[in-house]
Amino acid sequence: MDKQTIKEYLNRCSKCGGCMAACPLFGETRMEPLVARGKLFLIKNYLDGNLDLSKKMKELMSLCLLCKACTDQCPNSIPVDQLVLSIRQEIAQHKGISFVKKNIFQHFLQNNGRLNTAAKMAYLYQRSGLQWLVRKSGVLGLLGGDLAKKEKLLPEMAKVPFRSQLPQLISLSNPQMRVAYYTGCVTNYVFPNTGHAVVNILKNHSLEVVIPEQWCCGIPALASGDEASAVELAKKNIKAFQEAGVDYIITDCASCGSMLHEYGDLIGGSDARFFADKVVDLSQFLAEVVDFVPGDKEIGCEVTYHDPCHLNRGQGVREAPRKLI
Repeated sequence: MDKQTIKEYLNRCSKCGGCMAACPLFGETRMEPLVARGKLFLIKNYLDGNLDLSKKMKELMSLCLLCKACTDQCPNSIPVDQLVLSIRQEIAQHKGISFVKKNIFQHFLQNNGRLNTAAKMAYLYQRSGLQWLVRKSGVLGLLGGDLAKKEKLLPEMAKVPFRSQLPQLISLSNPQMRVAYYTGCVTNYVFPNTGHAVVNILKNHSLEVVIPEQWCCGIPALASGDEASAVELAKKNIKAFQEAGVDYIITDCASCGSMLHEYGDLIGGSDARFFADKVVDLSQFLAEVVDFVPGDKEIGCEVTYHDPCHLNRGQGVREAPRKLI
């Protein structure tokens, strides 16, 4: 987004405060700089030359969840998340990104071999007893920073990545259509059972499933201001799924799906827009595209459904999951 467009959006803000009720960060902290109105004020003052890209500015912009709640409530339809992404890119260009993030985005997310090796090492770390020893010893705390806190965020890794457990083509004798499955990183490395469930559902609806080689959707890089890495990942995915020759691209992750839909705007061109138009969330696909066949087992319990931000607001999918439930 160019600076002139950013300024035009900033000038739309009437400072009404409607975003205060929507922002989860403001709800927890009650800090004005963390609500959309406050962030837009800071961005405007930076562009006007009144503020520098200081460490504090970087911290405040980094805390935004990009959940789109404020944009959803804004009477002037200001795309706050896009403005925050723009200023994060500005910060990354002038101040750089951390060494760790740079290596992850440029050398691991863009190389499946390295990423698979890293996932395997993480699995061995968790299952060998080394993780227990590290936590028990408190060695990460001695190294400074917040390594101990970050280590606790590491999810339990799968022994074998999901995409390594199945062939790229799961063919049927007389399929209704041919679809591709974009697994994303989390299903592939953390929740392979989810991936198997998705494939089984698609097969039960007489669909031929293609799981091409694929890469991270790019949202971690884009959210950190590294637009160049996000663009490279997008190009890799577009090429891979073009070669698959499918009718739809199915996703089961709200954030991945939202990011894939943004490829057209991210890199432009007919190929990117054609790709983005094929992307559909699994719930929407089952509820609106095919005749959904429910399972034959009664669950017999009450459930609560949480609307993912990037599904509800990011993709506009709200009713489909409720229909399935």
